[in-house]
Amino acid sequence: MTSLYLFSLLILSLLWPSYLARHISGVLQTDSNWHFLTRFCFLPDKGSLKFTIRYPVSYLTQSMLLYWDKPNLWTSVYNTELSCTQKEADLEILKYQIFRLSKDSGLCRSVENNTALLCDSKEYQFKSARERWWFIVISNCMARSGLLLHYDMWLRNGEPGNLFREHFSADEIYILEFNIGFFFLQSALLVLAVLIAIRLRKKQLLHTTYKIFLLSAVLLLFSITLTCIAYISYGATGNKSTVLHYMCKTPKTPNRQSYSLHDLT
Repeated sequence: MTSLYLFSLLILSLLWPSYLARHISGVLQTDSNWHFLTRFCFLPDKGSLKFTIRYPVSYLTQSMLLYWDKPNLWTSVYNTELSCTQKEADLEILKYQIFRLSKDSGLCRSVENNTALLCDSKEYQFKSARERWWFIVISNCMARSGLLLHYDMWLRNGEPGNLFREHFSADEIYILEFNIGFFFLQSALLVLAVLIAIRLRKKQLLHTTYKIFLLSAVLLLFSITLTCIAYISYGATGNKSTVLHYMCKTPKTPNRQSYSLHDLT
């Protein structure tokens, strides 16, 4: 039954609208003039980024900075005493490492009766010789009141509709495939364990320790199932569910306790 449910969810995920990518959104408000937002590892020739940012004109001019994993580049600016201007010094606008979020850049337009700017980007492609980490930062080196903006970003690592690649950072690729494989292996193990339990019961040899082993196997399968559902949902929508993330870990605690009881018997 569980296998049928997971298979049905997989089919529904494949039919999910494919225009979404890994999606992060929220409101950034801080007193700092340089703030790390997120990171993503792009594949050599499949990565892309698209963003929409809106903020009040009283916070002009904010920028989006893209640092890459060049040796000592990110470590030289993150959690250091350098000024905002010094942190921007190694980046170049012409190489799309700095996006000035102003009307002059061509990305932004005035909205809300000229009280705010709305910046819509095209889809920028990432090309490199290997998988590369990129770190996204918001800054305003002339700011006196910090940073304030609402952001939506879509980060992609594959063709639209590719459940196993599109929304996953390069360091997350194969997590879903391995979990699906473990799901079927654990399902087969549980079926075999139940068949053995039936034979043991007929011979009145079904010991408590074997029942504890069955409980542990069921809990582990339940945990793997939730993990598969979480990553299938992430692969289909690009949104990570915190609720599903914690639900995946919940069955593991009683599972470990069951094994501890098994050791004591």
